[in-house]
Amino acid sequence: MAFTGGSVLSILQRADEETAGGQGAFVSNGGALDAKGLDDSGFRRTSGSLGEDRGLARECWAARYTFTLMAFLGLAVEYSLRVNLSIAIVAMAGTSEVNATANASQDACPVTGNGTDSGSKVTEGEFDWDEQTQGLVLGAFYYGYTCTNLVGGRAAEHFGGRLVFGLGAVTSAFISLLSPLCARTSTGLFVASRVIMGICQGVSLPALNSLMATWFPPEERAKFGPLVYGGIQFGTIVSLPVSGWLSSSEFLGGWPSVFYVFGALGLLWGVPWFLLVHDRPENHPRISEAELKFIVGHRNTVKKAESGVISALPYVSLWIIALVWGVVMDRLSAAGRLSIRTLRRLSTAFASYTPAVALVIMCFVNCNSTLAIVVLCVAVGSTGSCYSGNLLSEQDIAPNLAGTLVGITNTVGSVTGFVAPATIGAITKGNQGSLSAWRTVFVVAVITYIVTTTIYLLLMSSEVQPWNEPKQDKKRVKEDENRF
Repeated sequence: MAFTGGSVLSILQRADEETAGGQGAFVSNGGALDAKGLDDSGFRRTSGSLGEDRGLARECWAARYTFTLMAFLGLAVEYSLRVNLSIAIVAMAGTSEVNATANASQDACPVTGNGTDSGSKVTEGEFDWDEQTQGLVLGAFYYGYTCTNLVGGRAAEHFGGRLVFGLGAVTSAFISLLSPLCARTSTGLFVASRVIMGICQGVSLPALNSLMATWFPPEERAKFGPLVYGGIQFGTIVSLPVSGWLSSSEFLGGWPSVFYVFGALGLLWGVPWFLLVHDRPENHPRISEAELKFIVGHRNTVKKAESGVISALPYVSLWIIALVWGVVMDRLSAAGRLSIRTLRRLSTAFASYTPAVALVIMCFVNCNSTLAIVVLCVAVGSTGSCYSGNLLSEQDIAPNLAGTLVGITNTVGSVTGFVAPATIGAITKGNQGSLSAWRTVFVVAVITYIVTTTIYLLLMSSEVQPWNEPKQDKKRVKEDENRF
């Protein structure tokens, strides 16, 4: 998972260089610093209040860049561990394709491209799992995931997000290494391992939000949020095709290599995470005085295989849109054209109403597979703007309790991990290939998008709430802000 010149690293540096208008920047000239634009204290001078403060924090490589990069990779590792089973299970349990003549009708799309019109094409698997068992295996993760979101938020606020997020990811990676053994021992043990993996990863987003609320001032969250959460798409994009390739290879026995490779990557990621990342800027041994002053001074201020490749395409579009949208929103916010509240509402509206429209279009796509993939890419890709929108609300309204709040919201949200498959199964029961049944699924999703998003837009706030600060800590916080 290496980065090239146009990736997260360059985006981070370009965003800081351009936002403040290019005034008073440090200029590298053979290792020397240009003294122009420095005030008496050695900090850079820039024009405008926000530009001035950002000028203080602009460096060749800031400590919060390291946190952003490691959080990005951590989410990439976790989501690769989460989704790789959806590809590996094809080799584990096998599949069968119903032939074209058997299912051709006005309400179903014929299967084409299987090279035969007689019989069914069967892929033998190592395990005799029927569809119900496969559904249980795939959904087991979310049973555990739902249970620990709230616990993860509270634990991060008491023990630190660095420890909670790091242990969750590393433990998940270790479980992945044991997954082939568990599957070959018994189906029940493999299901239990997936539940435990869900328990470990359930703490991750609440813990990460707790860290982000500490490290990113409100003005920068629209920029850094998509960069961090981009790890979700990156992990998904990489793991789906790589898992397909590993499953079809002879490397380490085929499908077991999927769990071994991504599990090993998770363990390797844990080493720099625990060495380089710290819970708070104040505790970081290598952070510069300029960056620390910027973060603390603005912490509480708010301004107004083929199947694997195809499956990854929507997430590629999501990742691209999330990064581009975040940079654009950051520019508009820095220029004073959007308040924080307007930015959050605009990002959320685009992330929810656009997929709703796309799903309506899906009802009329019928059997045009190319058009279906394009519409699906639009639907999934447009949700990338939510990383500058509603996914940052917890950090806005209560940065000190962001972990707990994300724990609550993610607990409710993760219920869909097993409720949605059950609902879809009930709607399409006995008619898995029925176009009308899937139109019903899309309509239900559209209604859910519109109702929930509209309620959010009407009721949301970006103001730090009074209950964010315990009474005994308010005086200390004011003293810290005045000092910096």
